[in-house]
Amino acid sequence: MFKKNLVEYLLNPKNWWLPLLIIFVISMGGVTLIGVHTYTEAPPIPNFESTQKKKIYSKNDILDGQAIFLKYALMEYGSMFGDGANRGPDFTAEALHLIAAEMKNYYTTNSPNNLTDSFFKYGITEKVKYEIKKNNYQEITNSVELNKAQEFAIIKLENYYLEKFTNPMSKGAFKPAGYITDSVEIKSLTAFIFWGSWVCGVERPGENYSYTHNWPYDKEAGNTPSAAIILWSILGSLGLIIGLGLVLYYYGKLEKIEDETFTKKAPNF
Repeated sequence: MFKKNLVEYLLNPKNWWLPLLIIFVISMGGVTLIGVHTYTEAPPIPNFESTQKKKIYSKNDILDGQAIFLKYALMEYGSMFGDGANRGPDFTAEALHLIAAEMKNYYTTNSPNNLTDSFFKYGITEKVKYEIKKNNYQEITNSVELNKAQEFAIIKLENYYLEKFTNPMSKGAFKPAGYITDSVEIKSLTAFIFWGSWVCGVERPGENYSYTHNWPYDKEAGNTPSAAIILWSILGSLGLIIGLGLVLYYYGKLEKIEDETFTKKAPNF
């Protein structure tokens, strides 16, 4: 009886404030929780160093690159971490794939073996995945040590973006042509994009997935959906379906209540 009265109370248009309050509290609670996690679980912005402790990209280089990214509103032409316009590439996904491909090329070129053995080729692929996933971040010095293959890939990445922005005839040239021409700005921008690819690839401390839960999907870089992603994707879909079903169910109950109300108030003939 209580449940029926509660449903009737909630579905009564005069009591609109209570469902609205419930929705507001749940929504604000969710947004607050997401906001807290965004800052407390954010990836570091480290200094990237070579094995000889030579600076490759400093934290300031990455932040300068972020400023360049914002200055030219590149999210209007592509996206970063999947967030932005769909008129161009996702720079993080693009860079992660290029890094994986160039690391593979490095080991292939510098191998004494002629790679006729398919098992050897498979070993290089797995080595690249392992090195992309391995988290070398040192919190005390706020630094990450990169190996020779990663250094090689970064040089290739810098050349790729220099060509992309300055050579309108190159494959995958940025449009509009000549949008960014300063080589110093492009180098800083590359530092920011590389950091984004590192965040997408490297494993979060204590976990077997990256800071972005292995997004974007890139098998060559070892980014495949984790069990948590599959589970929550299924639960999210089921939640949407069940939620819509409940809304339709109680909407039908509301119509029934209104019909009964009008019937009772109708004059007798």
